[in-house]
Amino acid sequence: MKDFISVNAKYYKSSNIEKCSNHNTRASEVDYLLDDKNIKYENTSKLYANDSGAAKVSLDENDSKLGGKGTYSDNLKTFVSKKDEAIRNSKLMQKQFYYLQQQKKEILSKKYNYKENENENTLIEMSLNLSEEKALEYMEKGLKFDEAINQFMKDIKSKYGLTPLKFDGHFDEGYVKDGKTFLNIHYHCVFFNFDFKKERSVLRRMKKKDWSKIQDIAQDSFNKHDFDFRRGIDKKITKKEHKERLDFIITKKEEEIKNQEKSLKALKNDVEKHSNLATSMKFTSQKLKIDNKTLLNEVKTKEEEVKKLDNELKIKNLELEELDEFREELKDFTKDFIKNHTKKIDNKYIIKNINNFYNSLKNEFFEFSSINIINEKIEELQLNLKKAKNKNISLVEENNNLNKDLEKVDLFQTKIDELISIKNDLEDENYELMQFIKQNNLYEKYEKFREIEQKENEIDR
Repeated sequence: MKDFISVNAKYYKSSNIEKCSNHNTRASEVDYLLDDKNIKYENTSKLYANDSGAAKVSLDENDSKLGGKGTYSDNLKTFVSKKDEAIRNSKLMQKQFYYLQQQKKEILSKKYNYKENENENTLIEMSLNLSEEKALEYMEKGLKFDEAINQFMKDIKSKYGLTPLKFDGHFDEGYVKDGKTFLNIHYHCVFFNFDFKKERSVLRRMKKKDWSKIQDIAQDSFNKHDFDFRRGIDKKITKKEHKERLDFIITKKEEEIKNQEKSLKALKNDVEKHSNLATSMKFTSQKLKIDNKTLLNEVKTKEEEVKKLDNELKIKNLELEELDEFREELKDFTKDFIKNHTKKIDNKYIIKNINNFYNSLKNEFFEFSSINIINEKIEELQLNLKKAKNKNISLVEENNNLNKDLEKVDLFQTKIDELISIKNDLEDENYELMQFIKQNNLYEKYEKFREIEQKENEIDR
């Protein structure tokens, strides 16, 4: 019978307190938990104060974000759901952590100019794992390990000075195989990295041999409460992983492969479904681009024509201004002309020389006719300019509509590119999963898994 107890430690910065507490209390979503029907034992937890006794931290009126007010024990009685319990449990742990942080700051600030270091490891989490077979032997008798874990937390504090913060026992992880549930039984034991008695941090003073000694402390703590577990064997000697953990990983990888294959199949169908439409849209896009290019050239040509007409109109307007000046001059000239070619006799004007008068008058009529012709040409130019400008406006509107169609085509093409990118990512992940199975000599198990899946699909059909 396997009867091992082993300890693995991780260190965290202050910024990780929320993530750590949310996971341990189940306030955050965990995607590898057993279904409720396969969970037989409830998770347990305990929050500590400075004296390692029951926590006295509470949530007051200003802690609405932490889930309400009242002591830790009071809050446990008023939860309306497991999720509410988990969230409030997590927030209480965070508040206790910040309380310890403040106490540490006050102590060190009296000794020197203390400044908090955001890169300092302030949390130490020891994951204490129990062999399932031996653990179930006790659990099926109705025995619990919480007092032994509490002993472990106290012994660690006594030996090294680390301040216990909280422990959480997890009995909801594992896997199901051939209708049988296998549990990954473990505890998360979290310590605050500060010795309040010696007023100093602890982690930096711990040696490699201390972590080996912690394995002995775990065994001794459980033995003190009549739980017959042995310390974990060093991997340097065994060179083996726990079978329970390996089977758990295998099952999760098989599930991941199955999900990835389903996602990949669905994505391929989606890509195939849109491929014909994509081809059609691509052809339409090319045609629109050609039409747009032709339209742009036509717009450019019309703009040049309008510009040319506009310049001509400006020239003719200048000529017209000159003609207006000429008319004024002509009026003056007419007065002088009549005055010069007539004479007044008995209150009547008589032409002095009929031939000179006629020839001069003929020349003046010729100039007047030229002015009318020029005016007609100007009016014609103005009309042509107005038509050209209207045509240009119509072409611009048509060009804008084509640009909107092109934008729709580009958006659709972007969506297709995203689908293809997702498909490629899924194929890469599927390849990595297959490599994992090959590297761990799990191919035979995977083939059996595929055979079972194929039979299930045939039955569904």
